[in-house]
Amino acid sequence: MKRREFLQGIGWVLAALGMEEAVLARWGDRYRKVLAQPTARKLALLVGVNQYRDRGSPVTPLLGCVTDVELQRELLIHRFGFHPDDILTLTDARATRQSIEEAFLHHLIQQAKPEDVVVFHFSGYGRVLADTQGNGSGDPLIRNTLMPVDGLMPSEGGEQNDLLQETLWLLLRSLPTQQAIAVLDTSYTYPGTNLQGLLRIRTLPDASGKPSTEGLAFQQRLLTEFGSENSGFQLGRSPESLNLPGLVLRAASAMKLASETQWAGFSAGLFTYALTQQLWWATVPLSSNVMVQRTTSTIAQMGSLPPSAIAAPALPAESESALASLLETASASANGVVTGVDDGAQSGQVWLAGIPAPVLGSYQPESTLLLLPDGANGNGIPLIAQVRSLNGLTAKVQLTRQNGEAENGGGLQLGQLVSEAIRVLPRDLNLVVALDNGLERIERIDATSAFSSVPYVSAVSAGDRPADCLFGSARLARKLASSDAEFTVPQSSYGLFLPSQEFIPETAGDSTEAVKTAVQRLGGSLHSLLATKLLRFVGNEGSSRLGVQATLNAVDREPQVLWQQETLTAPFATQAIGESIASPLVSIPAGGGCELNIHNQSDRPLYFLLFDIRNNGLAIATYALQWQGQEQPSQGVKEYQGYTDPNATVLFPLSSSSAEWKLSPTSGWAELTLVCSSAPFTETLRALEAEMWEPRFAKSLRSPLKVMQAMLLDLNAASATAVGNLGISSNTVANFLVLDTSAWASLSFAYRTS
Repeated sequence: MKRREFLQGIGWVLAALGMEEAVLARWGDRYRKVLAQPTARKLALLVGVNQYRDRGSPVTPLLGCVTDVELQRELLIHRFGFHPDDILTLTDARATRQSIEEAFLHHLIQQAKPEDVVVFHFSGYGRVLADTQGNGSGDPLIRNTLMPVDGLMPSEGGEQNDLLQETLWLLLRSLPTQQAIAVLDTSYTYPGTNLQGLLRIRTLPDASGKPSTEGLAFQQRLLTEFGSENSGFQLGRSPESLNLPGLVLRAASAMKLASETQWAGFSAGLFTYALTQQLWWATVPLSSNVMVQRTTSTIAQMGSLPPSAIAAPALPAESESALASLLETASASANGVVTGVDDGAQSGQVWLAGIPAPVLGSYQPESTLLLLPDGANGNGIPLIAQVRSLNGLTAKVQLTRQNGEAENGGGLQLGQLVSEAIRVLPRDLNLVVALDNGLERIERIDATSAFSSVPYVSAVSAGDRPADCLFGSARLARKLASSDAEFTVPQSSYGLFLPSQEFIPETAGDSTEAVKTAVQRLGGSLHSLLATKLLRFVGNEGSSRLGVQATLNAVDREPQVLWQQETLTAPFATQAIGESIASPLVSIPAGGGCELNIHNQSDRPLYFLLFDIRNNGLAIATYALQWQGQEQPSQGVKEYQGYTDPNATVLFPLSSSSAEWKLSPTSGWAELTLVCSSAPFTETLRALEAEMWEPRFAKSLRSPLKVMQAMLLDLNAASATAVGNLGISSNTVANFLVLDTSAWASLSFAYRTS
């Protein structure tokens, strides 16, 4: 597989979703509408396989498929009202081919009625099977297959025990309801290895042989018992041509890859994690384009892969008339749910799949959660709970006092939704660099020693723990390249890779460079990547209680809305947005002119900064802010801080201004981030002033890490009042960043320039 094909297949922001623009514009809203149907019964079959049986060579186990099942199950129960008894899960040893087929038949097909909602989810390996029985022409019939736990256990006659994709299509067509959703977090194209950087690819090598007699007999059974539903069914046809009911959402389409990654304490599929997190946040009616933009940004916030490759279509089957009448989802978004109660309902466990995984991995004790409406004490005061410890996605919490008063009879309740109130983070957040396994032993020793002297950076062996990037030799990048013409970096040089194992060309050195010299040279790049990590760590569109809405408009072409986003839990948020969004993927000519409209929906003044992440996180630009009605821009560094009164709107820059705002001037992908605060960015402005450059409309930061560290201190200061009222200990206040979600809001989106 060529390097370009691999990078396209990995599918970061968009290929992880497995869909192109036209498809992305439709799936998100429909998925949410189907699941929110209030009157029908809701049935689900969730399948995940990590550990595979085999008779031959050992198979690399997957790590995130069972977690995917948990993510879907908690979401379906607590956000969309599925009864636990109506959700059947088959994981690892229970997920045999026969068990999956029979469970679909008995749990879904035989129980569902025409108005019911049905969800099927599969996470595991996929592969291509060359059916040696052929199609009558003498050539093997190429079949995509899902791998059940016993899929690698061929019969004595050499028959393959895969779950044929055609069998799944027949099962879906046999459903009595059109309101069905199938989620497939797997892929079929094998890139030559299951491990690519810090990612595990959910594809096995191609195989040849005959499908199992039992599997083919089950297909015939479906054709016989459900003949009217499956009339005209033909093997080998694409799902979009088979008139399947509802939606088919695939993590990867033809020739693309599905992957999973490791976070602190858990692993999960990129597609499943991004999808379920976005649905935890889903609240007011949104256009599909807005839903897609937010999902894109959700994945980008993970900081794993760039949105540099877009997958080919994975078109979901459509059932417009059946879905259009479904009611919208509940109005309250959430970051998690109470899953266990102890100690007279004063402590318990909370599932926190609605908090971004990188942030959750750095969560510290005394991070505070607000229990949503059902959790009020006898005086109607909302209850709060503090995190005591964290294990993967599950936190142990304890109810606390509020405003110096003890709770009056209130307690935790199973199934109660929670929202993030206080985010406690280390003051010394580091960049974690994984040493690529392709390095020689002496190279690894030298690199470990060299990284130990770089401030705010720590080195680990790849796979030992979650990491932000990789350090390795360019020979690895050359190995992935399709030709020398495409990759010209000296083979013996060192540099940095994204977790997908994509080389960052700007970090390459010369061919004579030693490991220690390379690490010293990369100090600035490492600190820039850390600055990007810190900026992403303040992302809180799913929990901020400041009312902010931002709209980006193009001004140098046909007027159109490019991006629109608002905080999701704010009491002042609007009830419907995004109908005028032009496209789910923002594409702007390099240096294109735009204007940003910021509406302060809160009851207090807001200050804001605007940043642009470029060059795979190696550069961060900031913008001077002008707004409509201002004759002359303010002078000096203060012009980089914006301001708006309560319930007011600012628009900048003036389209007639000579200092017209231009987004990233180079082709590629970038990420725009708006950070708002209820207090001035005093320390940030000092850090900007220390850069000693003449104020211009957009400026790449020379010391982005210092600026981001100063911004965190400003947000920490803005949170002081609320922190004092919520019982945070003085030790935590003194030694950690304690950020109140009602004091700041950070909105971001990825865009493409060309």
